Amino acid sequence: MSCSYVPNWISAFNTLPEDDLIFNWGVFEKEQISALYLDNVGDALTEMMIYTGFFLLALLFTLSSKTEPLSSSSLASKAYVTAFSNLLGNMIGKIQSQILFAVIQIIKLNLFVDSYSRLSLFTAYLTTSILVGVVTLCFFRLQQIFQHKKSSRDRKWIVSEDDQSKSTRIKWLEKKYEFLYGDFKSGQVNHFFFIYWIIGFNPIYILLIFSLQGIPIMQCFSIVIFTLAYLLLSVWIKPFNSKSPAFLHFFNFSCVLVAAVANLLQAIVNDFVKDFSGTEILGRGIFLVIIVNTGTNALLSLGGLIYEIYIKIKLAKSKKKKSLDKRTATNGEPLTREKITIHRSTEQLNGESSGRPKHHHHDNKAVPDTSTNFINRISNLSVAVHKPSGNISSQNNIRVRTLVRQKRVTRVLSNLEV
Repeated sequence: MSCSYVPNWISAFNTLPEDDLIFNWGVFEKEQISALYLDNVGDALTEMMIYTGFFLLALLFTLSSKTEPLSSSSLASKAYVTAFSNLLGNMIGKIQSQILFAVIQIIKLNLFVDSYSRLSLFTAYLTTSILVGVVTLCFFRLQQIFQHKKSSRDRKWIVSEDDQSKSTRIKWLEKKYEFLYGDFKSGQVNHFFFIYWIIGFNPIYILLIFSLQGIPIMQCFSIVIFTLAYLLLSVWIKPFNSKSPAFLHFFNFSCVLVAAVANLLQAIVNDFVKDFSGTEILGRGIFLVIIVNTGTNALLSLGGLIYEIYIKIKLAKSKKKKSLDKRTATNGEPLTREKITIHRSTEQLNGESSGRPKHHHHDNKAVPDTSTNFINRISNLSVAVHKPSGNISSQNNIRVRTLVRQKRVTRVLSNLEV
């Protein structure tokens, strides 16, 4: 039973007879499904190894980069967060197949005969333990994030450096685990931890299918009731913070409910109506529901990706335009009232200094033009004095006093030259 797009190359190492591998229970016996864990999830394990490899590369890239490890804005940190979320998301997304085939492998104890079957059993235990550990770790991490958000709403400032350091660590955790809570509201526990309602749905759903194989009507009926109850729970909690994830959630589980109802009808017809000719039609209907569900999810995911790229490009263009406008405003800025006053003051000062008679020194030594530099420094001081205020008369008084000071300094310098 393939559950991945990657081919299952691991099962090629199995040399046991196929008849000894069949799990003799319900549809598993009918479909000739092997009880060995590696025969069923070898492709998923290969995919998991690929995600793990990307994660390790991103981790090495982050550790070797010169940026701070907790900086969420650097390229290395973004690569690490992306690889980390893809790895954990892939593990949690395959929880149904993981539990089902691990249970089958553990129950079939007589297949502990060669190295391949022993490795299969060990891998089933190991991956299940890792999955339980990951789900538990994510729960405690989300609990930390939720408590921080709650405390941040209760107080409006950070009181110490320890709190700042803690806030930085929590922001880094938020980036890493955002894929678990990003679509949900953060005000209540049931909203923020709704992902665990979804995680809890999967093992119960698959265990109902497995345990009730001998009673098809009861199996299908229990699945219909359980799926309907879960949909009603989702409607009652209303955990989603936007329409898009809410639509996908209800659409997916509505498809599961429609398929469960069709399976229930097929089970009832097969038990109570002999030679029923519509069995194939019901089977095609279930297959059509699966195709519509898969296609809709693929199209919406692709559309969401294109929309995100469009938003990124639009924001980049907007930032570039704002920077160009700032440069233009800085280079070609119109004169303000204060700048005009400073300009006029400088012109008056230069006019007075140019209008006075020139006195030559008795010898032919050049006299350094110290007055010009000193006057320039005084002019710079006047720029600092000419700051806008709400009182126009006070501004005029400041300007008059500044001009008087400049004239006095000019007379002193003229006397010094003489």
